[in-house]
Amino acid sequence: MKNKMIYIKFAAGLIISMIIGGFCGAFISGNDHSLKSIGVGIDQSIQKNAGKYEVIIGVLMIVITVTLLAIRHYRFRNMTEEIEGQFESFELYCKMIMAINSIHMVFQFILYGIFINRVDETNMTWIIGWFVAMTIFIMVVEVTTISTIKKYNPTKQVHPLDLKFSSKWLDACDEAERYVIYVASYHTYQIMNYTIRGLAVILMLCNLIGNIGTLPFLVVGTLWLVQVISYYAWCNYISKQKINY
Repeated sequence: MKNKMIYIKFAAGLIISMIIGGFCGAFISGNDHSLKSIGVGIDQSIQKNAGKYEVIIGVLMIVITVTLLAIRHYRFRNMTEEIEGQFESFELYCKMIMAINSIHMVFQFILYGIFINRVDETNMTWIIGWFVAMTIFIMVVEVTTISTIKKYNPTKQVHPLDLKFSSKWLDACDEAERYVIYVASYHTYQIMNYTIRGLAVILMLCNLIGNIGTLPFLVVGTLWLVQVISYYAWCNYISKQKINY
């Protein structure tokens, strides 16, 4: 009975998805010209103003990062092991700073990549200079944050610029920290799986409006293949290691 309900739910979900897809396809086919003009307008606006967005987002991220650094320094300047939970709060602030820093890096690379084809000789210097300055800022924040964690956690003596930093840092983590990393990685894998599938569907719908070329599909497809192949390759490798052990 339980298996029967699973099949029924799966079939119902498949039928609903087909109905929604049919409605979306019909809507797009009937409004392709207006949707195409909207898409072109958004695309041109982003390309034209990507440099401004890069600067605005960069300044905003700097303000947020510096504010968090100042709060962390003020709250934990006299941190001791005697106060219960203080180190956990300190690590939480460090993780927040690293998260903001990573988001900053993603935006800088994306917007720089979009804007680079519109750069001419008059603004080439400042846009490249800004990108380099932001990259240096991001690296400095990352290195100093990791160095600060190392200061209060002697077990983590890995240099942040080490090419094998991730694996060495994982080796230095205790069981509880590894559990958090493993669970977070699993959920990230699941989220990315749904995200990539959703992007593939969106690209298909966009291609109904107008020819968007092969590159978007190749990029999404490559990411999807890398995720799937790397996941199952690591599963196979770990299974063999356990057998040999």
